[in-house]
Amino acid sequence: MLDKEFLKTLKQTDATKDSAKTKERLSAIWKASDKDARQKMADMVGGAVSTFHTAALKGRVSVKLAIPFAMAADVDPAYLTGETDEPGTCTDENVNAFLTAHDYEAQPIKKTRRGRSAAKAEAEASAEPAAEKPKRRGRKSKAEKAAEAFMAAEEEAEPAIEIDVVEEVPVIELAADLDELEDELEDELEEELEDELEDELEDDISDAIFDDPMLAELLEMAGEKIAAFDPDKFAALDDLSFSDIETLLRSLEIKMTASDSARTLMRLVRLLLV
Repeated sequence: MLDKEFLKTLKQTDATKDSAKTKERLSAIWKASDKDARQKMADMVGGAVSTFHTAALKGRVSVKLAIPFAMAADVDPAYLTGETDEPGTCTDENVNAFLTAHDYEAQPIKKTRRGRSAAKAEAEASAEPAAEKPKRRGRKSKAEKAAEAFMAAEEEAEPAIEIDVVEEVPVIELAADLDELEDELEDELEEELEDELEDELEDDISDAIFDDPMLAELLEMAGEKIAAFDPDKFAALDDLSFSDIETLLRSLEIKMTASDSARTLMRLVRLLLV
């Protein structure tokens, strides 16, 4: 397969052709992979596990991430980007075809030669073990019979020891508990990633707002009005009902046709609602 150092040089450019198919196929691989498999994918490209999880959530994948995903599930990497609907297998030929399709050079295929000893060991391991012949029981010697008689006499001479029977304690099914804990951790990680995506979206919206001169001016005007507002009147604002606010907005909408300040104020209200 490919060298890890080569994988690390690949770009994170989006190679997705069908986002819906990519999301469905990556999510299936992610859910079927255990913790070790996910870490192995991340180690192949020198990245973080969360990067692969984000790709599965968004349905967007680069060539750099598609190949480890494909190797983990043994499918054609082009199947994960939506370029084909045939799963195929993750062969060196399919990986090289995928690379060249995305303007990368095909990589030399490394083949390992196995010696006769390795092949022989594999054959021996796969062969069924020969049935063990039952041992014939011979006659006991006089010494063995004397030893057994002596041990029997000692057991009869020893006083019986009373053993308190302890109630059976139910065995905890550790495997089930570990699976449950892993599912909980996975759910927590998904929630954290979704929160991060929401925060990124909010940051993008904020950047877009402050890059607009008109919106920036409206924010500055709002800050000035709030600074000049009588603090004692803030309590009165808390008593406004939703119907009162709706009436004020309708009144402001009517005034917009004849007043520039009303139009500016309405823009400010809409900005705050966004």
